[in-house]
Amino acid sequence: ILAIGAPGYGDFVPNTPVQSEVGIAFVFQFSNRSSNRWEALGQELHGISTVDRFGSGIALAGNGDVVAIGATGSNDNGEDSGSVRVFRYNNSTSTWNLVGGGSITGHVVQGHAGDTIAVSQDGSRVVIGVTPSIESDITGFAEIFEMGIFLIGGTFDLSVGGHGWRRWSLERIDVNSQER
Repeated sequence: ILAIGAPGYGDFVPNTPVQSEVGIAFVFQFSNRSSNRWEALGQELHGISTVDRFGSGIALAGNGDVVAIGATGSNDNGEDSGSVRVFRYNNSTSTWNLVGGGSITGHVVQGHAGDTIAVSQDGSRVVIGVTPSIESDITGFAEIFEMGIFLIGGTFDLSVGGHGWRRWSLERIDVNSQER
């Protein structure tokens, strides 16, 4: 199973040279039974608002049943605070359903939450990275959520050096750990 985000996807805003950049994401499964090609798994997943940049970050659970998708341009909690929506695949309806009924919203203005995401093997935990713009006074950090809703382990401060800003990968954090 493969998930792909296209954060720049969107129509042009009428009477402007601006593209909406609402964003879109796709999930594919390789089918070697009959066609020997990648086929869509469920429906396309779309961003909500203009310049959300939905699909900026994307991660699949190891079992392929859960996908977390970041929208770094979301303004739900301030300009470019970012957000993440988590979906679970329903085999009987062949659709992706939103987990928790809404987005996990970033809480730092220009924090771009959802740029970096990791999902546990079974999809029960999501790690969301916050990478503020270099002009921000806030350092980068990561938060762990269980089933996309509850913060379970505090915040991992990822500041480095004297300037306190760094881009990182969450691949080194064991999101399957049972320690809290």
